[in-house]
Amino acid sequence: MSDVRDRLKALRCAVTRLAKQAADAEERLDAIAFELAQMEQSLTGESAARTPRRDSLLATIQRDELLRRMAEAGVGSIDLKRFANDSAAVRVGGGKWFAVTARLADLVTVLSRHSESAEDGLVAWRSLNAVAALLSTKSGRLVSKHAVVQLAWRLRARLRAAGENPFLVQVSRRNGVRLALRMPAKDTRDHDPL
Repeated sequence: MSDVRDRLKALRCAVTRLAKQAADAEERLDAIAFELAQMEQSLTGESAARTPRRDSLLATIQRDELLRRMAEAGVGSIDLKRFANDSAAVRVGGGKWFAVTARLADLVTVLSRHSESAEDGLVAWRSLNAVAALLSTKSGRLVSKHAVVQLAWRLRARLRAAGENPFLVQVSRRNGVRLALRMPAKDTRDHDPL
């Protein structure tokens, strides 16, 4: 009986190890596919225009700094629609809907549903470990802290591609990750029934 238990334990360890390797491989595949799509899009756009307009490095830095400052105020709403085919769409602040992957939709869901606010009135920061645990529970697969950071950067890239502020996804080594989403104001008035 001891041999059966040992074998069972070894098989469980092997399954856990393989599941982690599969999740890591999927993350790498997603990142490569996204980078490939971006490269193909840039090549198609450049060959068609032949005169690509590129900001100077200084203008890019200034634009990004302005976007960072704008993101500090946060956005009032981030809406998410899920479809039967496992795709999803996001809308920032009542703007236009744009498509996101199921994994990015899971990240938006986890980051936007928060009951606490930070001192700046935005949703509170979540640690990378907490986000990884929530995503693991949601997906049924092990999600690492590294995968959370990669997803955050992919969400930023998707926001930028959709014409939205990419710095609404805030990542900090010390604080973790959050969306720059304003918490609804709490009604502090006395409710005196008359």
